[in-house]
Amino acid sequence: AHTIKVNGANGVVAVNSLGPSMKIDIEKREIIYGKRDKILYAKDIGDIIMLTNLRDLGGMVGADGKKIKEKMLIRSDRLSKATDADIRMLEEIPVTMVFDFRSPMEEEAEHDREVRGSVYKHIPIVDRFETNVTEENDPDLSTIAKVVEQMVKNENFSYNYFLEFYDQMATKDICLSRYSEFVKLVYDNAFKGASLWHCTQGKDRAGIGTVIILTMLGVSEADIREDYMKTNICTAEEIEQSKVHFMQI
Repeated sequence: AHTIKVNGANGVVAVNSLGPSMKIDIEKREIIYGKRDKILYAKDIGDIIMLTNLRDLGGMVGADGKKIKEKMLIRSDRLSKATDADIRMLEEIPVTMVFDFRSPMEEEAEHDREVRGSVYKHIPIVDRFETNVTEENDPDLSTIAKVVEQMVKNENFSYNYFLEFYDQMATKDICLSRYSEFVKLVYDNAFKGASLWHCTQGKDRAGIGTVIILTMLGVSEADIREDYMKTNICTAEEIEQSKVHFMQI
């Protein structure tokens, strides 16, 4: 992945490039987006941060003008691709609960890396990617990779797929019960440490989980939308790489 190297008091730090709005504060050990959003990063020589869609929701304004406490609510992409630097960072926070929203097939293909001191909870929001525009009607779309390939090549396919996928997350009893379980466990864990939740890229299933948590905390719809759309910046490089890969097939 493309990286930016920053000279600091403790050596050179390499971090993934997450877009033009990214600023780095070596002394505070923070990557800062715009005016408010930030994530922590390790600053050992040679450290490379691979969790490109990781961000702390701390600082967002909720009910009665109160701000969400930092290092308590963290959204992310899959921990299977985390580097040693990523894991150290999460352990230092400390993250005490990790929620994995991926399907059993996704989790089996790429197990999360362990975050010491945390409890791992697999809550698959959907067990399989079953929509009318995927494998049920077309056996050639039986794998996630093939679905992604069609998304890259066919804009209408992508639109219809996600329209139905989001409808399922918002209306299916099994999806709602699993998000409910997630919310209850986040509440219980608030007295122990930080909660981190993720899916594969940290955008859809993790994004909806974030919307639920922020809504319950009284964050404005505008701020929720802003955080949700920030994923477009964080995943831009990965998406472009996917486009290049699949368009060459």
